[in-house]
Amino acid sequence: MNKRNVKGFTLIELVIVIVILGILAAVAIPRYVDLQGNALTAAKKATVGAIKAGFAIAVAEKQGGYPSLTELASSYMSGAGVVAATTGVQVTIGSTPYIVTTYTDSHCTAGSETAANADLVQCVGDTAS
Repeated sequence: MNKRNVKGFTLIELVIVIVILGILAAVAIPRYVDLQGNALTAAKKATVGAIKAGFAIAVAEKQGGYPSLTELASSYMSGAGVVAATTGVQVTIGSTPYIVTTYTDSHCTAGSETAANADLVQCVGDTAS
């Protein structure tokens, strides 16, 4: 018999490695895709929180008075992509604009959304849509 010193992997070893990599990819890809959705949700919540904080600062500085929609967006919010829209503060996340609704009453009642940039903001909504 002729003995050779053979180096390399057998076919079964290669197949096992490919199967393991396939399983890892099947598990990792859905988790990555879900992370993007979670990141967007977190960014929207952070945006709402920042606008509410700006609103609270405005009310404190005005000693109980309320800021106009334009004043809230321009003086108490900073950053590119933050503008006063008719029904609230528009913030761009990524390349998509989202609006955090503002209201002219202190209870955020539906139907009392701000309708003009000069409207006084008395309540900030809880969602960015």
